[in-house]
Amino acid sequence: MKKLILIGGPKDSGKIAVSKVLSQKLNQTIVLNDDKNPEMTLENTQTLLNTFIKDPSIEHIIFCGLLDKQTIIDKLLSELDLNGVKIVPVSLLPSVQKLTNDFQRDVSSNSNEPDKLKHTIEHLLKYQPLRTIKYDNSQMSPAETAAEIMTQI
Repeated sequence: MKKLILIGGPKDSGKIAVSKVLSQKLNQTIVLNDDKNPEMTLENTQTLLNTFIKDPSIEHIIFCGLLDKQTIIDKLLSELDLNGVKIVPVSLLPSVQKLTNDFQRDVSSNSNEPDKLKHTIEHLLKYQPLRTIKYDNSQMSPAETAAEIMTQI
């Protein structure tokens, strides 16, 4: 059975790092990353995902993005040919303290603006009501988080 792994989470939650580890551990895997506004790119994402679903050489499809609203996840899935596909919806939710520490480290290296921290923390709260498997990856490496996700596959 083909697997579609949806990995959502706020900025800097580790989505890409976890996706890379998963892609190394799983056979016949493709990763699609879209951290833009999902509603703006929905149609293109659906087209790509359907192409990957139909490709017999691909067994695991990892899509990582913001995925911060259940309506977005539902719309994304609504136009996919999911016959014979297991969906594994995941949200990576590091603690506020971890986000703050990482953000402060990034600010000191000039790779982030201080006013974005408040927005990122507020964004974190949007994931609580989603129908996803939630992982607090604050104390977990990407490899440990990927191993936890693999238990769901």
